[in-house]
Amino acid sequence: TLFELDRIFAELERCTLFLAVGTSGLVEPAASFVRFARRRGGARVRAFYVGPEEPANAASFDEIFQGPSGKVLPTLFEVEAQPGGSQGRAITPAPIPGRGRP
Repeated sequence: TLFELDRIFAELERCTLFLAVGTSGLVEPAASFVRFARRRGGARVRAFYVGPEEPANAASFDEIFQGPSGKVLPTLFEVEAQPGGSQGRAITPAPIPGRGRP
């Protein structure tokens, strides 16, 4: 399909964490992705936005982190070495000040 939209919507149905980076929240179909994921996944979907300004669809997100993505994103995730050496690494949410782990 055009731009692999079937595949995108299939993955949105499965996601539990939705992260939008640097979008205005106005351009479709991307602006609807967060609402689609939340409608399909309900309470199990956590939605985060990172960008220089609040998006038009801000109400769809659990948390909004304003600032340059190159500075904000590294603070949101911690990379942990896995048992057995350097063959694998896990990326886990970092603590959010005042909220604990997401």
